[in-house]
Amino acid sequence: MIKEEGKHFHKITIPIEDTLTLENFAFLSQEPFFFKTPAINNKDDNQSERFFLGLHKIDFLNENEAPYFTQCCFFEDPKSFQFKVTFHWTDKTLYIFHLKDLALEKLIGLSAKDLLSKIKTPSSPKVFATKGKLLSIKPSSESWNKRVKEALERSELKKIVLSQAYEFSLEGETQPFQIFLGLERQQGLFSIFWDGFISFSPESLFHIRDGKVLLEAIAGTRPNEEHYYHELETDIKESREHNDVVEEIEHALSPLGDVHVGEREILALKSLIHLRTPLELQARGVTSQNFITTLIKKLHPTPAVGGRPQSVAMKLLKEWEPTRKKYAGILCATWDEDSHAAVLIRSFQLEPQKLIAYAGAGIVMGSIPEKESREIEHKIKSFIPENFFEFS
Repeated sequence: MIKEEGKHFHKITIPIEDTLTLENFAFLSQEPFFFKTPAINNKDDNQSERFFLGLHKIDFLNENEAPYFTQCCFFEDPKSFQFKVTFHWTDKTLYIFHLKDLALEKLIGLSAKDLLSKIKTPSSPKVFATKGKLLSIKPSSESWNKRVKEALERSELKKIVLSQAYEFSLEGETQPFQIFLGLERQQGLFSIFWDGFISFSPESLFHIRDGKVLLEAIAGTRPNEEHYYHELETDIKESREHNDVVEEIEHALSPLGDVHVGEREILALKSLIHLRTPLELQARGVTSQNFITTLIKKLHPTPAVGGRPQSVAMKLLKEWEPTRKKYAGILCATWDEDSHAAVLIRSFQLEPQKLIAYAGAGIVMGSIPEKESREIEHKIKSFIPENFFEFS
């Protein structure tokens, strides 16, 4: 165990022999902030998951710099940490940060030694004991169809991403972090818990690593069944929607440096498949906070959650969806000289005895309202238990 002194915080570094999971931290009495990045596994790269868990303040972008409909564009600033745990699977090391003027015992009721003991003795996995029933879908089918048709009639609008909210009543286990624990084991994507807001997003806004900025465009969706793969790859409407996202990202990034667009591929998730195109930006000073701030301003909201042209789409969204709260926002975690930002889709907010789930669909020329609504239902069913979908 190595203890280091930072300017604002203590850092304790602990080698870990065994693989950790979220269950190792289930003992925490306070609901933590939690952010897990997905593993990268492809022919050019192989990186394990990383996770960040702690109790700390959030630094937002200024309100006038962030999209009106999201609350969570922010960075992690070491000066704002109250308590943070970071585990790197790649080097099997646990890092514990806490403020110099606040003892770890006061923050979580444990010394570093006691914390390590509890972390290395994981809690027994709990059976998911939450039951739910679907109460409503907003906007209603009638309002949804009307919005889609109105969007398609606007000649100046190439694309807009409209969302629906599914509201469920809850019974049984309704403690937010325990619900998160139960569902997190079923995912394997980004896993995010923040003040009762939960996201299992498949989408990265950017990943800065080894001086490179890695990005991806994800648009176009089908159920993960064999006969849908060819259909998705050859569908003209889906290709048009996907290409809009690629072109907009490339256009937004070109003032910052050289942009390389990779080959389009199929991203296969547990229950859905998507069209995915990797991109890479080569620029100077990519690890600085100023660059990351600029990057978020340039990219967010991409056409994958906003629309194109952005100004036209945002004007309509402000009228139809005056607040998305945390849904479709950005969460950016930083460590060393790496940063990883997630787009907060496939998400839900937990309220007393209630769960509100969000997902969206891209509306472009050729969109059919009923088909887009079914796509949203498929997306929500990818992270909400099937037995929740019975009207009470």
